[in-house]
Amino acid sequence: MGEQIKEEKYLSLLLPPYLRKWDQLSDDDIGLFPLFQSFQHVAFALGTDFIKFTGPIFGRCIRLVERSLISFAQHQQDPNIKPPEREFMTTSLDMLSSLCQAIGPDIGQFVRNTQLVPLLLEVCKMQQPDFNQSAFALFGDLARNCPDVLKDLFVHLFGLFLEATYDEHQSSVGMVNNAFWASGELMIASFPQKPLQDFPEAIKPLMNKVLIRCFEVLEDEDSYDVHEAVSVAICRICWVCPVVGRSFFKATNIVSLLVSLRNVKGPPEKTDALRGLCLAILVDPTVATSSFSLLAQVLAQVHAPKEEGGPLQPAPPDLMQNMGTILHQYKNYFGPDKWPSIFRALPPQFAQALAQIYSL
Repeated sequence: MGEQIKEEKYLSLLLPPYLRKWDQLSDDDIGLFPLFQSFQHVAFALGTDFIKFTGPIFGRCIRLVERSLISFAQHQQDPNIKPPEREFMTTSLDMLSSLCQAIGPDIGQFVRNTQLVPLLLEVCKMQQPDFNQSAFALFGDLARNCPDVLKDLFVHLFGLFLEATYDEHQSSVGMVNNAFWASGELMIASFPQKPLQDFPEAIKPLMNKVLIRCFEVLEDEDSYDVHEAVSVAICRICWVCPVVGRSFFKATNIVSLLVSLRNVKGPPEKTDALRGLCLAILVDPTVATSSFSLLAQVLAQVHAPKEEGGPLQPAPPDLMQNMGTILHQYKNYFGPDKWPSIFRALPPQFAQALAQIYSL
């Protein structure tokens, strides 16, 4: 229905049956699962207008997470006690993520003064990949929309995310992907005054471990499914502290990074990643000299038309300024003898976009 769903006449037809069913179902009724899915779709469609329905749904999700934790603990103590349906946990966590994405920063008013964050930490202690996958996604959504609720947990959460990336079971791919994604979200949310000249001494060892692990995974062909999330996490770390690029970017792994970034679609991930990439390259342009063609293609993608034949898209001003500086630095580096042939070797659509926007 698109924007029409926001009209009162459609809301009055669509939501009352859901709300009546919501009131009829008990907390242990599996009929809640499809109802949560329906609410997720409506929340995405309504966006911030869903805030008027958020309170009861948020509260019930908290209650279901807490009930699930208690039931699993009881089952662990006495295997004769039947464990709860796993979907009560995952569906509740996913619904909470949907609420974050729908109403944005307004979710903070519901999160503060609740036990959501402590409950999420308890969920992670269970070390269940499906639970952690949903919990990590929710941590990332909280970092993006109300980072203050996580302000004292930076080191603890990065430790959790890092530990999860060493789980190599195929069933854990979603969890590992979300661990890297949430790491990037937490990084940029925790340092609003970026870029930094260097990381605080207290977190330097942890950040080194995180980056080492990121590049290990990026260079592992068997981990291809998480490469996009890894590449965005690396670049978001570089956005916060560009000088780490000097230590970790090499001529070999920069190619892997660029190949992965080429597959990242749309903001905020794409623009965040390019911000970090550009700042790191400005610290040490030599790391990408041998892979300039690939770098130029990745940079040009941010200006790709929304539809074939459409106009080139602008990028955020700070990003465009840094991209322009980098491109002209390389043009001067290669010089008038090499630059024309290097630039002509780019795919035409990329060369034309960069030439038009940056006067190359």
